[in-house]
Amino acid sequence: MSTPAPAVEPDNSLKWVAIGVAVASLILGIVLYARYSEFRSYIRTTLEHPEATPSWRLPGMTPERCVDQAMAWTASCHGIKNLCDVYTTRVMEECLQPLDLTTYCGQLTQIETIARFGQQECLARGVRREVSANSCSKAYKAIAESCADKGRGAHQGKSVMP
Repeated sequence: MSTPAPAVEPDNSLKWVAIGVAVASLILGIVLYARYSEFRSYIRTTLEHPEATPSWRLPGMTPERCVDQAMAWTASCHGIKNLCDVYTTRVMEECLQPLDLTTYCGQLTQIETIARFGQQECLARGVRREVSANSCSKAYKAIAESCADKGRGAHQGKSVMP
């Protein structure tokens, strides 16, 4: 009489790995949705339907004050930082739009490329690379593009593309 072979237990490790990945994905999805919702709420209340005139639309703005306002807006933006940084350009465009940049742009003689414009100014502001460098560089890029779009100052006859 032969002895029966011992029963082989099924390997459930793959099942537990799949369950772990599914649970982690669900948690990540919930967290990202919450952060995105927070971001969208901030956009609605500050850009799309503000209750009061935003500070960057008030009289007396200068390009440098626009940079200050855009960086402050970005610093107050909660949610997904990369999306906040993207909207820095919109704040700058809204701030710069009513300004006459003729004199300011005419004084800009060192702009070689949009990509480099503002680097020294951001360093002088004490911008820390990981925290606010994107918003600062995007703000100065918006100034350079406004000057280029209006064909003023240092941009006349020059390419401002990197």
